[in-house]
Amino acid sequence: LNSLYWGIVFFAFAALLVSFYMPSLLPVLSGFVFIILLGIFFFPGIAFTLLLLALPLSIEYYAGSLSTDLPSEPLTILLAALTLFYILTKTTSIAAFLRHPFVIIISLLYIWSLTSALFSIDKVVSTKYILAKAWYILGFFVTAYVFTEEIKSL
Repeated sequence: LNSLYWGIVFFAFAALLVSFYMPSLLPVLSGFVFIILLGIFFFPGIAFTLLLLALPLSIEYYAGSLSTDLPSEPLTILLAALTLFYILTKTTSIAAFLRHPFVIIISLLYIWSLTSALFSIDKVVSTKYILAKAWYILGFFVTAYVFTEEIKSL
């Protein structure tokens, strides 16, 4: 594994020498993947911290009529999926969290967004909005709860 990483670093350095910049991101991306895999199996706060560190580095990328923030939105989607996986596989109870007034209010707001998206004229934008709202709620709100509960249990 160590020689693979140094091979990627060498390849990225060689790409920088010939002014081909995209492969130079491979060591950073492989480091992100390694940290996220560590976060999945050992400590979910690592992936959350990685997302918080990536937020100031994000840029907006336009793809047609839709836009996305790179690398924060893909990391948020990944973190939302990891949070769902973590909640479903761990025995921790989130019943008290679900009864909190903030969670109830955010759930009602999300239900209202779903209702208004059903009657939207532009279905593509509404679908992206609903999905983005779901991964932001899971990736930031629920993950922050899981993260703080993990710290409390240490």
